[in-house]
Amino acid sequence: MVSLIQQQTGLQVVLTGTENEKTLTEYIRDAAGENIFSAAGSLTIEELIAVIDHAELVLSVNTAAIHIAAALRKPVIVLYALTNPQHTPWLTKNVVLPYSVPGKLKSKNEVINYVDQSSFNKHVRPPSPVEILENVLMLLNESELNAGSHQLVQIKK
Repeated sequence: MVSLIQQQTGLQVVLTGTENEKTLTEYIRDAAGENIFSAAGSLTIEELIAVIDHAELVLSVNTAAIHIAAALRKPVIVLYALTNPQHTPWLTKNVVLPYSVPGKLKSKNEVINYVDQSSFNKHVRPPSPVEILENVLMLLNESELNAGSHQLVQIKK
């Protein structure tokens, strides 16, 4: 998926994450090819904020990166595991791509479980790389129409 996004957009891709995710992001970087960078485990929170501030778009699971991007009014694509469904939408341009997770990964909170069972009681498959790419292109095109050329896409996992 990372190489597909980079090939279709020509953008730099910065993979972020924790120190524990560094091996994974380096594997993705090596497999994906040109113009892909791994910064997992090497950014302070201030540096992560600066990277996101220069991004045209942030693509991530529901992590701090998404919330920082929303606070900075950056377009976001959220690969949203249906574990805690009350955290949408964000007050920025966004696409939420939900998918089901195994029961053992869901919240143990009774209120959240009630919302989950009443709102998300059927299986939702994960988004395909093509679906993700289509949404990246859509948000970038909207941003380009409003602001000019794009510079950076950030992807986590």
